[in-house]
Amino acid sequence: MSAALKRLAQESFAPVVLVVLAVAVLLLYAEYQALSDAGRITVITVDEEASRTADAGEDEDFATPQLSAQDDADPRYREAAKLVESGDLRAAERKYQAILASAPSSRLFNDLAVLALKRGDRREALAHLDRALKLQPVYARAYFNRALLHSTLGNMVVARRDYETLIKTLPNHYEGHLNLGVLQLRSNEYAAAADLFARASRLAGGTRKARALYNQGMALRGLDRKQEARTLFEQAIRLKPDYIEPRFGLAALEDATPAGRQRALAYYETVFRLKPNYPPAYFHLARLQVDAGDNAAAEQAYRKAIQFNPEYLKARYNLGLLLLSQKRWNDARAEFEWVIKRDPQHAEAYFNLARVAYSTKDSARAMRDYRTALELRKGNYPEAELNLGLVYASEKLYTEAEAAYRRAIRLRTAYPEAWYNLGINRLRQKDLDGAKDAFETALRHDPRYEQAWFNLGVLHGRAGRVPAAIEAYRQALTIRPDYTKARLNLAVRYADDRQYANAIREYKKLLETDPTHASAWLNLGIVYQETGDMNNAGRALSKLLDLEPENMQGRRVLGQVLSAQGRHDESIAILEQAVSGDTANVSARLDLALGLSAAGRRDEARAELQKALDLDPGNRKIREQLQKLSNSSSQK
Repeated sequence: MSAALKRLAQESFAPVVLVVLAVAVLLLYAEYQALSDAGRITVITVDEEASRTADAGEDEDFATPQLSAQDDADPRYREAAKLVESGDLRAAERKYQAILASAPSSRLFNDLAVLALKRGDRREALAHLDRALKLQPVYARAYFNRALLHSTLGNMVVARRDYETLIKTLPNHYEGHLNLGVLQLRSNEYAAAADLFARASRLAGGTRKARALYNQGMALRGLDRKQEARTLFEQAIRLKPDYIEPRFGLAALEDATPAGRQRALAYYETVFRLKPNYPPAYFHLARLQVDAGDNAAAEQAYRKAIQFNPEYLKARYNLGLLLLSQKRWNDARAEFEWVIKRDPQHAEAYFNLARVAYSTKDSARAMRDYRTALELRKGNYPEAELNLGLVYASEKLYTEAEAAYRRAIRLRTAYPEAWYNLGINRLRQKDLDGAKDAFETALRHDPRYEQAWFNLGVLHGRAGRVPAAIEAYRQALTIRPDYTKARLNLAVRYADDRQYANAIREYKKLLETDPTHASAWLNLGIVYQETGDMNNAGRALSKLLDLEPENMQGRRVLGQVLSAQGRHDESIAILEQAVSGDTANVSARLDLALGLSAAGRRDEARAELQKALDLDPGNRKIREQLQKLSNSSSQK
């Protein structure tokens, strides 16, 4: 076999030549799995609901709107406030309307807003608060109440502005400092939040101080200042011995090791002693067990949390994530659908319903649910755009896929997964330069993206840039030594560059970890054949045929090796088996003819060559071999 044909034989068994097939069947599937299950993007395995609330400190500590009676000895306001507290809202409103008739004021409209909120009328409450803050002198606590209302309505920017105005006006307002800190904590503004909680802790004592210290500890944990966070959690517990949340915080500080998990478990056991059957404790315990890889125990803990609080949305959502990771599609779908029934605005639940749909081959529903998630996030959901692109690509809608990846990149420029999949999309459309640019951009954002290195190696190899391909595969293997496809392709490219010793070394490394890798045995045999080491070539090819007795390629190459060793009868026997396995294979008949000729069986060789020529009348090589046999016969 010529060197060119040998190389083709090698690469026909490696992902280098079959780029389109490899990308369509292997790489995209593997990459989608990485995106969906291996945590390359946060919407996948990260406990999103917990990260938004349970792990971001306590919700706003003082979510009750404040009446103004505490600030004045005016008996009319005190009487009205007592009526509100007793639930006699009609009588309270009559009192406030009487005050309004004689002396409208900022504080009065504040109290009317609180009354409206008690009736559940947010629109009227907001109108009253807006009026309260336009009247002079301004009743400053109206800023607090309006901030609470805007926060409830999801208007976080406006809520933050009102809290900031409040604490400028009333620098000792504990609740304002605490609630503004919670908003900043939810936005991952840990340093600013820590400062606010520290100030809040200096404005209060007892339970209120404990809550500020706990939230300050959460902010410091976000800054990775773990020891300081631990100290604050412990201080909070000393102030309030039955305080549960700091114990969750302490558990979360433990290392992700068996010993660390045991210490964390001890904190949860203390929580259960303080408060048996406490649903959040089961929730946190489940997350610990997920980290430990004990999915069965985690599922049981989530279900316990739901048992003791059937409306526990976070537990339902995280249970759905766990079931999704186990490919229990129908069970996961049921949990996410439950979440959406309770919270129709839950974008993450729609996102994961789309993942379920994609995994069950329902592309139409996957597209619909990703689009819903995007609508709920007002288009600001790069992960949904990325996965929507993957669904389009699976349907061969490459233009739509490219647009989705581009939208994801506009939302998050440093998004290596989006650049990578953009490269895959271009590779499928044979835009090799565009694919190369996309993979290189992915690597600029994440130099340890091994799949991008692999596919960059594929592109360099196809373009004949063998040294660059070798370097790309080496980079992939540096990051992930068990990357079988990268090692196989690296060996092929070493052989291309006539670095045979390196090629043999890489094939052997691959076979040490996977002795059943048929392609590696075949390629190793070919390299040995090319270097003239027929004994080792024969051994490698025999291993291949032990694994795949019907491997046509292996039979042909082994037949050549045996012929080169002068073992003509064995060579002819195995080449005849190759021909009988595929009687229309011209190359197999040509190999058999050469073997017969080498054994001196020229008439049989001529007959095989004629059969091959009948199959491929324009084959120049067959004609040359027939001519050589004719010349040899005439000379005799």
